[in-house]
Amino acid sequence: MLLAETEVADGGQAAWGLSGVASRLLGTRVEVISTTMLQLFDRPGLERALARSRPV
Repeated sequence: MLLAETEVADGGQAAWGLSGVASRLLGTRVEVISTTMLQLFDRPGLERALARSRPV
């Protein structure tokens, strides 16, 4: 799983597109979570995701 800041105007499409790019580059399924969307709609979820994250 990767966390990424995305443009609000792109909605969920941005994370989906980034997931495809990351999956092709890494050769495995990659889930991309938009920290922007979490910040707007699920603040506790953002805090949990950031607490569990590790730099790549």
